[in-house]
This record gives sequence, structure tokens and C-alpha cells, in this order.
Amino acid sequence: MQTKETTELTGEKFNLESYLYAREKAWQGLNQLAQSMRPGDTELSVKERHLDYFPNQEKSWHPPKIRLSGDTICSFKEKSPYQRPIALGELFFFDFGPIIRGHEADVGDTFCLGDEGFINPAKEVFQLTEDLWKKTGLTGAGLYQKASEFAQAKGLELSNRMNGHRLSDFPHAIHHKGSLANFESEPSELLWVLEIHLIDAVNKKGYFYEDILGSP
Repeated sequence: MQTKETTELTGEKFNLESYLYAREKAWQGLNQLAQSMRPGDTELSVKERHLDYFPNQEKSWHPPKIRLSGDTICSFKEKSPYQRPIALGELFFFDFGPIIRGHEADVGDTFCLGDEGFINPAKEVFQLTEDLWKKTGLTGAGLYQKASEFAQAKGLELSNRMNGHRLSDFPHAIHHKGSLANFESEPSELLWVLEIHLIDAVNKKGYFYEDILGSP
């Protein structure tokens, strides 16, 4: 039976500096790719060029996820039903999990094409939930309960298909494969990814954001 201590193990090669470097480069690549987006881009065309923005990546611990327009309501494991080119004013989000210097990163964010003032509600819910965790020491399950409440206050629904997970030097799965939402202890900082996927069922839109809890 796993305990908090065994669930939060890292490998002998784990190095915090390298781990945070991987995160930094992952965010850099994601944001640069987002800035390159143009009307007419498709999921396939973005996948074909996304590695140009991750020159430090050794490999990826999970496939890249690219969601455009109506496909933003889909979870990671679902197939994109529309796969049509994106237009100005439409949403898109990325989820990338590169391995850099032997350490895993996992970053995700949502953008609105052509709208530089767009504010991602999933990022807002992430920040509200993370702030509460810092103050009160929520469990993993508690984090997602509060995130659901914050989402509802915005008139949105928190998806239960993207529930957070461990991260470490590659591969984290030898230590723990379960979700953050099912973790009944207080997660330690920098070891867990909080995934927030919000659904606007009325307008058929989705918003996504993820990062490690307690990031600098």
C-alpha cells in the first residue's frame, strides 16, 4: 500500500535545478508557439511544427495535446471531433510534456487567437485553488472540490477527466500513477501538476491550464 512518503518519491538522479529548468523551457516553448498561431492553422499543422519551439527536448513523456475551437471541450484522451482550421477570435490550448535534462515538465494554457487581452478563466481557477492550498493545506481531493466551486462561480463546469498527477525525473510513473484528485494527503510543493479544464457547455468552449503546485 502506498503512503504519502512512497507516493512522493523521486529518482536518484532527481535534481531540482534541472527540474525547474525543464519547466522554464517548456513554458518558453509553449508561449512562443502560441505567438506563432495564425488563422488557418490546424491541429495537424501545429503538431508538425511544435518541436521547432522545444529545441532542448530529449523526448516527450506524453504526446502533445493541441485543441482548437470546438475541440477545446475535449479531454486529453478524447479524439478531436472537428479538427477544422482555427479563425480569429477562437480559442485554442496546448498541453506539452517534454523531457529536458532527464526531467519531466508539463505545461498547458489557453489563448484566444488575435485577442492579446484574453484572460484564461482556467488559469484564474488554478491560481485561486493554489492560493487556498498554500494557506490551508488542502488534500489533492480537496483541491479539486474547491476548484469545482470556483468554476461554478464563473458559470463553468470543472471537467472530471483531467485530474492532475505526479511529476519528477523521468519516469514519475514508477513512483505513482494515480491522479492528484484521488490523493487523500496534502500534496507537497513542486511534485504535483494541478490540471484545470473548464467547460462552457452552453457555448461549446473549453479552457485549460496546468502547472506544478508551488512553482516559483
